[in-house]
Amino acid sequence: MPARNPAVASSNIVAQLKAVTFSYRNTPNVLENVSLTIPGGEFRYLVGPSGAGKSSLLRLLFMDTYPTDGSVLLFGSDVQKTNAKERATIRQKIGIVFQDFRLLNNLSLADNVALPRLISGENLQVAREEALELIRWVGLDHRINSAPQTLSGGERQRIAIARAVINRPKLLIGDEPTGSVDDAMGDRLLTLFEYLNRIGTTIILATHSKSLIDRFPHPVITLEDGRLIED
Repeated sequence: MPARNPAVASSNIVAQLKAVTFSYRNTPNVLENVSLTIPGGEFRYLVGPSGAGKSSLLRLLFMDTYPTDGSVLLFGSDVQKTNAKERATIRQKIGIVFQDFRLLNNLSLADNVALPRLISGENLQVAREEALELIRWVGLDHRINSAPQTLSGGERQRIAIARAVINRPKLLIGDEPTGSVDDAMGDRLLTLFEYLNRIGTTIILATHSKSLIDRFPHPVITLEDGRLIED
């Protein structure tokens, strides 16, 4: 495994949950009094049985939803005290790979991957060149002009990962990002994540794959029944 760059380690806190409880409307709590601190430069896995609250915790970290009680801080800002413009600025620092992929069917693969660079103000030609490089990395350059709906689930997952990392985000959140690909591609993607981590990206990946953690060991956060039982 590539060595961690000591310069990346930092006392800066990228993400923090303070006594967070979360529930959907009229349902039992999905998360219960979870407190968690993620320093900058960390690479951590999030594990636990199905229904433990992993996906909900990740969605809180992207401000896709908000806590029922407690607070979530991202890059030092309490997200519930931010306005829409401030939240948009925070989101530009975050790359996400969720199981619904969130690809835009009216755009080609190249334009889907390039989109975060365009939003951040990059030139169209440069953004597309960077997108092509990443699409080659995930092994889909032969489908570059295809529409997302023509791809398999595993192929869409690889494109979602390319889009998530193109801006070299400060925080990368992945919900089973290698769940629909074979072991060889999974290893290739983890190598990419570890490279990003070495140059400063903080990474939180939810996974059920013990073999993946064994091959690419990093600290583990464990959830069970909505509670943090190990960090």
